[in-house]
Amino acid sequence: MPALFVYGTLRPDGSNHGLLERVVSDVELAHADGLALYAARGFPYAAPDPSPNARITGAVCVIDDRAWPTALTRLDRLEGYQPDREAASHYLRRLRPVVTASGVQTEAWIYLAGPHVDLTRYRRIPSGDWHHQLTTSQ
Repeated sequence: MPALFVYGTLRPDGSNHGLLERVVSDVELAHADGLALYAARGFPYAAPDPSPNARITGAVCVIDDRAWPTALTRLDRLEGYQPDREAASHYLRRLRPVVTASGVQTEAWIYLAGPHVDLTRYRRIPSGDWHHQLTTSQ
């Protein structure tokens, strides 16, 4: 079954998780190495980072095979991803290794900051955890 790594508003309890509720068969906390997280206005961006300790926290959502094509279309629209026009996309969808809280390494789709996102305009989240950033900034 296809898996999606979510780190921001698509995480459980996130404002956009409702897009996934009916199609997700399993959710587990996870992390992805080699990525940094940045706080924009109300949502985060993940981007590759070669630093040895770069890691972001999120959840792996396993999506029902039959629901995957429709879910993917909705998610791509939400994230501004255009598979046929990546240079114009707000986010890019990529397959990356992630490690679940139970220690299982798997591959999952993730949305990364697109080519025109200027990450220097945003604050880096040192913990790599959007949820932690939200609860500690209130």
